[in-house]
Amino acid sequence: MAEVKWIKILVDIFDDEKILLIESLPAADTIIVIWFKLLCLAGKQNNGGVFVMNDVIPYTDEMLATILRRDETVVRLALETFKKFKMIEVIDNVITIPNWHKHQQLDKLESIRKQTKERVSRYREKQKKLIGENKEKECNANCNVTVTRCNAYRYR
Repeated sequence: MAEVKWIKILVDIFDDEKILLIESLPAADTIIVIWFKLLCLAGKQNNGGVFVMNDVIPYTDEMLATILRRDETVVRLALETFKKFKMIEVIDNVITIPNWHKHQQLDKLESIRKQTKERVSRYREKQKKLIGENKEKECNANCNVTVTRCNAYRYR
């Protein structure tokens, strides 16, 4: 799938009770940064919030620690916290974000793509029409119609 360049984050995210509870933890800021990095990674992968590399290899805690550039112990703490608050699920050793649609509305993305495609199509048709009109004007400007008509009468 193509890379998606955005994720949706509501402005009241820090009023969410899960985030408020995370903020009471000792490593709160780091855990929240890890959450945002996970959301961004999921957006890059564009795989419905399922963390697998090359559509085959499930990400491990160690792999995520490397990718997120965080200490493995802190990543494990963050993942356990996210599991506890049901922000992630682990199914058959694969980490997933169960409510990914909250952060990525792909139906809206498809709608935007469709609108863009239609807009570009209309623009291209308009350009083709303008090019055709310009060619006709150029032809009329370069053609000596009266001489041609005169020659046409002369050779009858």
